Amino acid sequence: MRASRILIAGAVCCVAALLLAGCGVGDDLTGTSSASAPGPVTVVVADVSGSTLARRGAYVSDAMTAITATAELGGTVFLSTVDGLATDESWPIADRRFDTTIGGANKQLARAARRENARRLRPRVERLLHRRGRGGTDLLAMLTNVRRLLCTLPDKERRVVLITDGAIVAGGVNLYRSPPLTRAARTRLVTRLHGSDEIPPDLTCGAGAPLRIWLSELGAGIHRREVAIAVRRFFVEVIESTGAVVVADEPQLLKRSFVDSRREVSTVIRATARERGRWPAHARPRDGRQLS
Repeated sequence: MRASRILIAGAVCCVAALLLAGCGVGDDLTGTSSASAPGPVTVVVADVSGSTLARRGAYVSDAMTAITATAELGGTVFLSTVDGLATDESWPIADRRFDTTIGGANKQLARAARRENARRLRPRVERLLHRRGRGGTDLLAMLTNVRRLLCTLPDKERRVVLITDGAIVAGGVNLYRSPPLTRAARTRLVTRLHGSDEIPPDLTCGAGAPLRIWLSELGAGIHRREVAIAVRRFFVEVIESTGAVVVADEPQLLKRSFVDSRREVSTVIRATARERGRWPAHARPRDGRQLS
């Protein structure tokens, strides 16, 4: 009986290998677009400023986690990097679809084919994420580029993964040196950023399923614990003020929550929700709720 099982398992592996090799897995899929792919659209943005150099291996791992999970769901991936100049709206990895029908009705073979397709993206992801960027990190400006992309995909389930240490300058405030440590200070800064149009007022484009955002590596490499926590809370408030939903703000939660994105399990997120207070009209959550 054991020998029979081994033979059957070997046959399945051989068939999978033949399918993967014969169907060009790893090449761009054709005949569909992100509008017709069945799974979610995932947008990955990675910070390549100088302060993140020591964490690039973790950044690649986080990006591949999101890409592989999207592939397993039959979705589409866009990926770009951000440094001190976020005026470039190009996406080095754009509209990469994982809707292959290899394996037919066999979901296990189809999933294996999509995982292999995602795995073959890793060298390109490593090249992109290991480069050294120019200047600091204009991450808030990059949110406007993300919004423009999302507005072209209003009817899809949309997910965004932002990979950054959070050590940016926002509204003239250096978050690494002197972040807002209180709720009132964070609210004033976020309000000022909205008033100067440094943050898009509605990242969701007002259409489609709720926009879910994963924040990964926030505070990593920041040695002062209170500063790391303040940076994480600031980014959560920025994202929520645009109408999006923060699903996770810790890298260890990315893999665990990406497939089941209903798991909002971050203690910091829950604490922030209690502390957030009342938003001004232009920086209010999309559903209009007022939290106190």
